[in-house]
Amino acid sequence: MLAKTRVKLRIRVSSTVSAYPFYNYRYVRLLRELASRFRIRVFAASKLPSKPPEEREPFQVVYALPLTLPRNIRYRLGPYISQIYSMAYQSDVILLFEKLTKPLLLFSRAPIILDMDDPDFERLARLRAYKALNSDKVKKIVVPSEIARRRLSSLGVIREKLEVIPNGVDLRLFKPRPLPSEEVVLYYGTLTPNRARLLLKSMKLVCSARPASRFLVIGEAPRPFIEALKSLKLLSRVELPGFIPHDMLPSYLARARVCIFPQENSLGGRLPMKLLDYMASGRPIVATDVDESWPVKEAGSGIITPPDPAAFAEAILKLLDDERLSLELARNGLRYARNFSWEKIAAKYAKLIEEVFTAAA
Repeated sequence: MLAKTRVKLRIRVSSTVSAYPFYNYRYVRLLRELASRFRIRVFAASKLPSKPPEEREPFQVVYALPLTLPRNIRYRLGPYISQIYSMAYQSDVILLFEKLTKPLLLFSRAPIILDMDDPDFERLARLRAYKALNSDKVKKIVVPSEIARRRLSSLGVIREKLEVIPNGVDLRLFKPRPLPSEEVVLYYGTLTPNRARLLLKSMKLVCSARPASRFLVIGEAPRPFIEALKSLKLLSRVELPGFIPHDMLPSYLARARVCIFPQENSLGGRLPMKLLDYMASGRPIVATDVDESWPVKEAGSGIITPPDPAAFAEAILKLLDDERLSLELARNGLRYARNFSWEKIAAKYAKLIEEVFTAAA
């Protein structure tokens, strides 16, 4: 305890964000864990309009502009505003979760750890933005998987800078519960075209084969998705609760017999938090054979299919029928998820922060 107190008083860690309170659950979850080890100060360019409600955090929040900016300004200029403002304060280490701006890169006196949870490899290559990552100011770059590390290294990023630290899961929040008898298939997340297309076609096949089955789709459903459900005559078979705060998800996962990850193509090898949430909740998974499904493959916690609606639907139907297989996959996933508690993940970040601080001292 004394050692932790000394570290907390000694190392000043700053971070920046376009607006506060946070929408990004992963970001705030990590900062809350790290605040028990370091002095954390978050510089926010502005405030968010209304939700989620602001909570008292274990870290300090400093507003550059204590007002709400229009959305287009917030996301375009927010990183510049917050990062320029942050340089007026003394920091020992900067832990950056948003894009790296040129002013920070040029004028920061503190070493930078850049977290790249979801790298846009095409943009990095197109704009040759990966060159900035090799700056002497950027000491470490955190990526969520070996796949992402290989991709960045192949672009020319110095491999020694790249550290693999995956996402985590709140094991106190997501706990295993018995599989329900109702045939509910759950997906939560974004409904981008490369997911919505496969999901809609698979829904049609499953609902045709199993009249008692229902789908629970959590997240903001765009109008084209809802219109497609209507045209397929599936709207009555699909529950659409909209956006659900992360800490309310367990009650929805408890209703699911199968959880799914429909995605048509690989996006770079990140670790979707939903997969760990599914596993920690004791739910078997059906996922497509894309880079982002690597945790399901490692854990043996689900059925992996090609990005084909017929194969995907067949796997869902198999798990609805085969309780023994579902329970076996769920047990595998639960064992695997226990390695990814936020406490363990935050400890990896803490070690990295201490190493960067020591090297710069």
